Amino acid sequence: MTGSIRNLFFILSVVLTVGPGIVPEAHGVITSNPLLPPDTGAYLSKQQITTYTAPGLDIIATEHLFDPLAATAVRTQVGADELETFDSIFTADFNIFLAGSTSVSSIGELTGPASILTHQKWDTTTGSFDSEILSMELAGQVEGISLLIRESPSLLSLGQTLISDIGGGLYSIESFFDVFTELSVDGGATWIPANDSIRMVLVIPEPATIAILALGALMMSRKH
Repeated sequence: MTGSIRNLFFILSVVLTVGPGIVPEAHGVITSNPLLPPDTGAYLSKQQITTYTAPGLDIIATEHLFDPLAATAVRTQVGADELETFDSIFTADFNIFLAGSTSVSSIGELTGPASILTHQKWDTTTGSFDSEILSMELAGQVEGISLLIRESPSLLSLGQTLISDIGGGLYSIESFFDVFTELSVDGGATWIPANDSIRMVLVIPEPATIAILALGALMMSRKH
């Protein structure tokens, strides 16, 4: 069984067993695996509104969710730092307004590779680490409209990760990033910068969101 399929079964089991006693979207995760990216949870920006504006086009995105697929991660030493490269899933609620056309509103899912540089992490298990998202190359469709999203090539998407040993073979991982993105609707010929960075915080998503991630993980596993 591949790692991505194994993760899918884990996610589905959470969907089936989570109940009213579980607090949804609690910040941070608890895991037996201290490696990055975390093998559970996802990065959420629930309240923020992000806009991409160009002549004849306005796109508003909310409910951003970024899920690094830890089973696909390759970790490389860069001096004392660790470079983590992995496949990822990005979902958001998009409202697209095109001049001379009706508006489109739908949840969209984009997939693609991403990479994070975690400073002073190589050969170190616990601690507080400064981090940076170096790249995101995401592609998907919203109601037939092709979208590309990338991490800004000119602005730094910085964050921090705290890994703590809480005993019993378990670790607490708290993490956030301020992500600067750009969006393209013409296959990458032109790019529209977001109005601001997106503050994304590592959480355990609510059950409905986990179900969306499970479907995305299944689609990604079929590509490999």
